[in-house]
Amino acid sequence: MWDESFSQARVIEKLDMNSNILQYVETSSVPLPSRQFCVLRSWRTDLPNGSCAAIFTSVDQPCHLEEITGTVLASRYLIKPCASGRSKVTHLCRIDTRGRSAEWHNKFYGYQVAAQLLSVSRSFHFQVEQRQTKF
Repeated sequence: MWDESFSQARVIEKLDMNSNILQYVETSSVPLPSRQFCVLRSWRTDLPNGSCAAIFTSVDQPCHLEEITGTVLASRYLIKPCASGRSKVTHLCRIDTRGRSAEWHNKFYGYQVAAQLLSVSRSFHFQVEQRQTKF
């Protein structure tokens, strides 16, 4: 799993082939408690040039597991294929995690998002088998 803070998730309601209502829980570092999010999750894989997108936005849904419910104001991923089997990922997000100060967000949240994107990248690396050829 590429996101170490991810604890659990469940689909509350499947809306169609490309969207659902998802509840997920993220763990936090001590002394902060875990947070739950309840989001409308939608994705498209049929965009021009082989691109794909995923969109998350919080919804009001009775799906309480944790005391603290964070709010995903907007989370958008756009993945565009590039040359040599690489992809460019653009991630725009505004999330209210509740319980963290503006100073924390200004100093640390950007690094946390960058670390998550690096983990996503690493999750796609394949070990290439090296074969020796005998002449």
